[in-house]
Amino acid sequence: MLAVVAATACQQMHSNAPQGPAGARLSLQQFTDQANIRPLTSNSSIEQREAAPGMVDSEAPQDLRLRERQTIPRTKNALAVADQISQIFSDQPAIPQLPDPPSSDTSRPVPSSSQQPVISGVGPSSSNVRTAPQDIERLSSPSHRLSPAQTLGRRQRSTFEEPEDGGGNALASEADASRPATKRQRRDSMLTDHNNHASSSHASRPVTNGTHAVGNGFRDTADSFGHSGTAATMQNTTLNGSSNSAAGRLPDYFGHSREEVTRILIQALDDLGYTEAAEKVAHESGFSVESGDVAAFRHAVLSGDWQRAEQLLCGSGSNGSGIVLAPGADRTAMKFELRQQKFLEHLERGEKQKALAVLRLELTPICHNRPQIIQALSRYLMTSGPEDLRNKANWDGANGRSRHILLSKLRESISPSSMLPEHRLAVLLDCVKQSQIDNCLYHTSNEQPSLYVDHFCDRSRFPTEVLVELSKPASEATSRQAEEVWQIRFSPDGKRLASCGTEKAINIWDVERFTLVTQLEGHAKAGIGDVAWSPDGKYLVSCGFDRSWKLWDTNTGECLKVADTFEEPVSSCVWTDDGQTFVTGSLDKAKPLCTWDIQGNCLHTWTKSHRTCDIALSPDQHWLVAMTEQKQLHVYNFATRSHVYELSLTNRPTSISISADSRHMLVNKTDHEAVLIDIETRETVQKYTGQKGGQYTIRSDFGGANENFVICGSDDGHVFVWHKITGTLVHEAEAHQPRCNAVAWHPTDPCMFATCGDDNRVKIWSYKDRAKMLPGTSRQSNGVSDIRSLLGPEMWA
Repeated sequence: MLAVVAATACQQMHSNAPQGPAGARLSLQQFTDQANIRPLTSNSSIEQREAAPGMVDSEAPQDLRLRERQTIPRTKNALAVADQISQIFSDQPAIPQLPDPPSSDTSRPVPSSSQQPVISGVGPSSSNVRTAPQDIERLSSPSHRLSPAQTLGRRQRSTFEEPEDGGGNALASEADASRPATKRQRRDSMLTDHNNHASSSHASRPVTNGTHAVGNGFRDTADSFGHSGTAATMQNTTLNGSSNSAAGRLPDYFGHSREEVTRILIQALDDLGYTEAAEKVAHESGFSVESGDVAAFRHAVLSGDWQRAEQLLCGSGSNGSGIVLAPGADRTAMKFELRQQKFLEHLERGEKQKALAVLRLELTPICHNRPQIIQALSRYLMTSGPEDLRNKANWDGANGRSRHILLSKLRESISPSSMLPEHRLAVLLDCVKQSQIDNCLYHTSNEQPSLYVDHFCDRSRFPTEVLVELSKPASEATSRQAEEVWQIRFSPDGKRLASCGTEKAINIWDVERFTLVTQLEGHAKAGIGDVAWSPDGKYLVSCGFDRSWKLWDTNTGECLKVADTFEEPVSSCVWTDDGQTFVTGSLDKAKPLCTWDIQGNCLHTWTKSHRTCDIALSPDQHWLVAMTEQKQLHVYNFATRSHVYELSLTNRPTSISISADSRHMLVNKTDHEAVLIDIETRETVQKYTGQKGGQYTIRSDFGGANENFVICGSDDGHVFVWHKITGTLVHEAEAHQPRCNAVAWHPTDPCMFATCGDDNRVKIWSYKDRAKMLPGTSRQSNGVSDIRSLLGPEMWA
């Protein structure tokens, strides 16, 4: 800034310089004579030097001259010094310079406004260059007019060069003035200055989270953001999530914030156990993972110092305004979490009077408009002891993980600039891997992608070929009329497959050997619409047109329980994750949805009346979705058993499934379309088209590694596979005649799925190389051959 002010002064003096006859400006010598400037000799006294502040200390280091790409040699003439100063100004008219490094002597006086201006940024140990008024007038010569403003970050070569023999100054030619500095000298200058900075006792140290003080010693560190003002005002600034040192001014890391990358790396090194390495990176870079106030807040929470934690949260820390919160965060809600933990810990220690005081004086004032919360907390005062308290509050106590859980919850409300989210690098790497998986068109690998290379799956391992057709022995098949297979389900471990349809029995197949293991017979009427395996694969529930459901032991084939109290057929069923209860859907409006235990007791009946054709339960046990024949979907909160919303469709749905992440539901419809719907927002995320719909039940499902695919049957007998994210049709093939009714992807083998149809066939699909290993006569199983022995174990790895 001072350089800009001095340059401006020179221009004004030049415009007011004495003029010769007819307004002509005086020559350099004439101007010198009129200014009556007396040259100084090398023997001039100290008083003379003080009187002529244009002199430069002869002790200026050599690295300074290299850094500035010009030298200011020892001189005998103050006029030459003024010329050099003028050239310095003209070289950098618009670049504010960093100040001299802060001295370790804090008692060093600050120059007053009455002192001569100091040109900063010349060098870390050089004397300040001062310009006397008579020397400033000297700069108004036409030969020393200021050059045009240059591009930020680039320096022009000085018109003054030190002669090789160390002699006096000479005025360089115009061509020399425009010659750029050599890159080698520029680089050496930067490296020399950097080393000086690193070893200097004046180097600034980190002060806050992601913050460090200004350091001088990197050349060309002008304000790259175009801010005006001197850099001297930027020393030792304390700001959360910001950097004030030269490191913060270095180039970004391939387009990423240097500060953010460094802080995340420090956290990752600490997570990996490389504590010493993390400390070294923090020390060298000047960045830290969290600010001092946040570190103190974290310690207060984990140590149970609730008063100190709340003080830091609300503003008694270093910045006086409290911890910086994330956008939308509620400081009052955070105080409630702290006080609730404090209340519970008092109760756990048996300090009921203190707990009651916290409830009345601290929790009640911030929950005055939510009395139900206070009522719920007050019930804990009646607990019989610590164990009873922990059970009723679903809380593991002060010595458990409760404080860490509390800190993680509070961390979500704190600005990342002050406190990084937990394990941030791991989260980002998971996002990178998932993105690569989502963009893999033929993703068939359950292994996590490597970070070393981009992920890619070859199409040759995508299941496009029929591996084997499953059918019952010929004697049994020919003794009956042509049957239809309506539904197929793999067991959770993928070792067995259940199929059902127009028969009275459920067929259980060994998938490894492709053999018929057993038949579960017992339904009074032909027609079994759905089956469901328990999570451990021990039980199977079947839903029949005989208006009953049956519970089977899959190992013995025994029917354990039966419920036949429905007025309409039981259409569908799903298991809860505890393996002890299941939910059935029925066309009976009086019992559209019922929850049962494995003893056959009805635990709950949903009262909303509708004819349920299919149901799905989210893996997180939060959503229960029922599909009706009236183009509607009913979405329930399974935990509270409340009806959340009703979604109307344009056409009748035929099946419904929920994704493994419990976020989306897949609905197949009769209008030749399957849709992916966000359960929370009710918005359609993706559509899958190409299949043929009809009046019969055609099922679709998720499948493949990471559920990357959507698979669906079709009324024309084809099977369709789309990429779930993009909706791209990956594969289409003829599967059954006249229609393909249901599909199921193998739960553990991403290179295998099954289909069934009206031709009474169940087909297993896989990739070509696996199919080629089967002899032609073995690709149709009659239920007795051991196909796995033909393939060999290596094909099933």
